[in-house]
Amino acid sequence: MDDKKFAALGNTKELLPLKSLGFNIFGCKDFKEASEWIEKLNSEKYDLVIVSENVLEGKQADFLDIIRDFPLAILVLPQYEIRRNIAKELVKRIIKEAVGF
Repeated sequence: MDDKKFAALGNTKELLPLKSLGFNIFGCKDFKEASEWIEKLNSEKYDLVIVSENVLEGKQADFLDIIRDFPLAILVLPQYEIRRNIAKELVKRIIKEAVGF
């Protein structure tokens, strides 16, 4: 079986525990940086990318476009202690799109 490649984008300090699960951690501070990383990770054939929700603040629509464009699995990780509900709202929008609302 092929080895799977996993990555996490956002604040490296918050994502550090994912390293023990086999994730490669890439620090980024904003949506622009994250989208560049996602493009690069897609070209490197990563299987799963987790993005900290604070990186996506105010760019949810743009993030949905990225999800549609790339075949790799991209998940949003809610930020610890601060509830922005970005991940929750993204899931709602994806479900509404999928069922035609």
